[in-house]
Amino acid sequence: MAPMNSQPTCVFVVDDDLGIQKAVRRSLECAGIQVVPFSSGEACIDALGQQPCNAVLADVIMDGMGGLALLRTIRRRFPWLPVVMMTGYGDVALAVSAMRAGAADFIEKPLDREQLLAAVHHALQNAATPDQPLQAGLSDAEAQVLGGIVAGKTSKQIADKIGRASCRERVYH
Repeated sequence: MAPMNSQPTCVFVVDDDLGIQKAVRRSLECAGIQVVPFSSGEACIDALGQQPCNAVLADVIMDGMGGLALLRTIRRRFPWLPVVMMTGYGDVALAVSAMRAGAADFIEKPLDREQLLAAVHHALQNAATPDQPLQAGLSDAEAQVLGGIVAGKTSKQIADKIGRASCRERVYH
């Protein structure tokens, strides 16, 4: 499933279990999807600003930055990028937390190949497409401003939400 710009579809896979990385890579590459694996959330975030990515598939429980923290960081900095969460320790509360944080889907290990492919394809089909300059990534403040603009908020509402007073308020208050 290649995006309309004819570049190959690329999914970042974030899991500290190399066996899972290998199995996911094999399944996705057989479906024509390029995979870039990472063993940590931090490495994934660093790469997101450097290379194209159409979706992220991330384990919930990892050393360092866990999957939910990774999901929240991606939602702030790359709000258009779909994230599918996976875990071997799933329960309803964890799935609800992930979905409320903005996960495109939540799947459990051991991974079923068809379920994995369906979740990734669904996430890719429903992904927003940012303008090319945005793919370089945004700072947290820029992402918050963009989110406010997309939501139709006024400059004052956005400034209030991110804790930055407008120039007029600083001068007169």
